[in-house]
Amino acid sequence: MEIRHPSAAQDKLVPDAGRRALLAGILGSYVCSFIPLPLAFADDPAPAASKASAAFLSLSRLLTGKTSLDAAQADRLYGAWSSIEKDFEGQLTQLAAFIAQEKLDAAGLQAALDAQKSPLAKLPGRIVTGWYIGVVGSGKLARCLTYESSLMYAAVADRVKPPSYAYGPYGSWGRNPLAA
Repeated sequence: MEIRHPSAAQDKLVPDAGRRALLAGILGSYVCSFIPLPLAFADDPAPAASKASAAFLSLSRLLTGKTSLDAAQADRLYGAWSSIEKDFEGQLTQLAAFIAQEKLDAAGLQAALDAQKSPLAKLPGRIVTGWYIGVVGSGKLARCLTYESSLMYAAVADRVKPPSYAYGPYGSWGRNPLAA
């Protein structure tokens, strides 16, 4: 029987390449889990420019009274109106020119458009409806583009939640409150 000295056994230890590859893979996966997913797969790290025109954004700010509007929602609203309305961009340009020429604010705009029987008289209301309710168009052309991020809910967000969620236990929306 041969007796080995403990230090001699340690000198003969050879690192296991498979085990080291497994540990390196686990460590790499762990480190990669901290990289945000959109940045990990993004071709262009720069944010995309807004598709909504400058005229649409400035009119939207004037009509809603909000200086900061959601860019993604603006793009969806602008895209929907552009596909429904003929020459939507031209209408926006005409309305912006009318506002600048008459030196109007949001409070006096509708009265001035109605007084002149302008063909653009319904445009401000349609823009505001899109921002506050989230619906663009009417009838068969109506499209709901946003619900919970509509401005009508932002105005009362400190007290009221959008009525599309059940805030009680599972199935609570199924009980008739009058029968209880």
